[in-house]
Amino acid sequence: MKIKIGLLLKIYSISIIGLGAATVIFITIFLYKNLYQAITQTAIIYNLRMELAVEPVDIELFNIITKKIKEKTTRAETDWGGIRNPFSFGPPSPETKAEETKK
Repeated sequence: MKIKIGLLLKIYSISIIGLGAATVIFITIFLYKNLYQAITQTAIIYNLRMELAVEPVDIELFNIITKKIKEKTTRAETDWGGIRNPFSFGPPSPETKAEETKK
């Protein structure tokens, strides 16, 4: 079986072109992820630093305000035993009567 040189050269040239294209794509993606995005993020951080507040924060006032917010948002524990069941229609059950006599 003879291998034609022309066919071998075509396969070789197609494989070289494909390998070269794959290399160019890989290098482009690598540079985009590791170089361009890093430069872009650095520029964003630099711009955000320019927009930062220059005034110092009063830590004592901040702590007072957060304490008041926590006091407003925390609520007392609910005594679920003292709340009447709105879904019970009719006379109370014997268990409920026993609990009420204990109190």
